[in-house]
Amino acid sequence: LALFDAVYTHLLSVIAPSTWQALKRELREDLFENKASNCINLLRDQYVDADIIFVQEASEAFAARAGVCLNHVVLRPTGVDGRRSQMSLVLINAAIICDSGSNKMRDVTDKVMGQLKTRCVEAGDLCVFRISTRKGRFLLASFHGDSNGRSTGPVLAALDRLAKERYPDHVLIFGLDANPPSDPSALDGPEGRWEMEGLLAGAGMSSCWAGQDLRDVWTTFSARTYLQPQLHKAVPLSRVMDPAHRRLKDWILFYGAQVVVECPTTRDNTGHGKFEARVMPSRGFPSDHA
Repeated sequence: LALFDAVYTHLLSVIAPSTWQALKRELREDLFENKASNCINLLRDQYVDADIIFVQEASEAFAARAGVCLNHVVLRPTGVDGRRSQMSLVLINAAIICDSGSNKMRDVTDKVMGQLKTRCVEAGDLCVFRISTRKGRFLLASFHGDSNGRSTGPVLAALDRLAKERYPDHVLIFGLDANPPSDPSALDGPEGRWEMEGLLAGAGMSSCWAGQDLRDVWTTFSARTYLQPQLHKAVPLSRVMDPAHRRLKDWILFYGAQVVVECPTTRDNTGHGKFEARVMPSRGFPSDHA
């Protein structure tokens, strides 16, 4: 890696001697050092009125700042810290939470985790709360799937059992980064072919994408440049727009008998409520998910 860095430092010093270091500092500040605050600012400016926000892969800095800067209560699984920067969170608007009652919200993440195989899900990747609000009782879950989405099916099945057996009078809403494989047919083992439609049918659920043609719907667009050490994953400029780099990873799931989608789901990868066909993240949009 030292040799790799030396070669690229030399190339950049020759090609853009007066600009590359300043640009590198700006990118680092926007996408790393200030990522948590930039994400919070985006939520505060565009989505402050949202009743529920599902977050995955959050850092401790994000969770702490969200609790102070937003008018949302941050729900996080008990006993989990943000050192992995992999926390799944639920943000719920404080205005809709019932004021009275000691049992207005409860962490039930362990009830789902207890149904899963050991190490199927890392601590912090799943967050499940039951909560009473002015709009009714809800079972809210936020989840970040592992590589190739192998844990998505088991988690969905366990959450489905919990909802039907323990909380049938609660409205289930499940926001997740399903992390599906780039080639669903390549999975081996008992999971077989990965298909969200099949998982939803098995649980009797619907999604925010119901009724839409998903062939050209995507929420991540990550084409790597050659300025990183995994050169076998780099993409030439001529292939940046290849559909293989764009994937639909993000879903909101629910029972169709409980929730109705009144209008087509929209995406935002600009920070201004608009969606553009471009690589993420960007300096104006610090997340790599729309």
